[in-house]
Amino acid sequence: MNLRKKLIGWLCAAFLLVAVLILAAGGLITADIDKDNAVLSPGEAWFDDWYTITRIDDVTFAIGEPRYWQLNYNYLLLGEERAILFDTGPGVRNIKPVVQSLTQLPVTVISSHPHYDHIGNNHRFERVAVLDVPSLRSEVKNDVFVPRFSRALTVRRMSPFSVSEWWRPEQAIDLGNRTLTAFHIPGHEQGSVALLDAGRKQLFTGDFIYPGWLVAFAPTSDLEKYMASIRYLLQRTAGDEILYGAHAVPEHPSPTLPHSALTELLNALQAIESESLAPVSRFPLKIYPVNEDMEIYFPPF
Repeated sequence: MNLRKKLIGWLCAAFLLVAVLILAAGGLITADIDKDNAVLSPGEAWFDDWYTITRIDDVTFAIGEPRYWQLNYNYLLLGEERAILFDTGPGVRNIKPVVQSLTQLPVTVISSHPHYDHIGNNHRFERVAVLDVPSLRSEVKNDVFVPRFSRALTVRRMSPFSVSEWWRPEQAIDLGNRTLTAFHIPGHEQGSVALLDAGRKQLFTGDFIYPGWLVAFAPTSDLEKYMASIRYLLQRTAGDEILYGAHAVPEHPSPTLPHSALTELLNALQAIESESLAPVSRFPLKIYPVNEDMEIYFPPF
């Protein structure tokens, strides 16, 4: 990414952050949405007054935060010997009691990427894995990950956390009668990770793809890498997986998408690159339609 693109990304990220803070101060965006008015997906049930649990199957759970303004979803994946917690949310509340209510197995955390709303509870867990790629290695000193402002994208301080495992891209993660594969998928963020459970046809994608508005203007976003990562995932998946994203929207309260959404996103990004797709809005950000469930945001110039 050249200097001009980095500068544009920083300016747009700063603009969005200021806009969010202004809206939050005015009560238009809040982390205190009325529980009774929160829209839940089928099968989703309250754990307490903040978290929800959706049983995807007997060993796979979505832990939602529908009262948080970004409607975060984190995933607990159980094997017979250990469990993986994919993302820990923004840290507004402690996710650990929810996890402990679902399993007594040793839990290893891995974040889909190190933005603030995915690593907020990492410091509460003894076992945290990080993908072994240069962009993430550079942020770990003496086995401690200290989030940079450029990755955290927040004015709220995020707690450092200890790293206990380094996973190689495409490494098979054995949980005991359940195997996951970790993929490096830069695009939304340079350290983005996806987890594939081929046997259960489940692909956990973080912020790379989910229902709602996708961000392609953050300082660590990259359009070319985004497209390359989609092609990579298309080559390494069977085509019948369900995608489990990290966010939902009120119009689409389930954070899931069909596998075909990957191809639709790739087609939209290629059309944006070739300037054959017109944005539906140009200010303060360019907004491009992907399909009825997704749109993608870019810098205004």
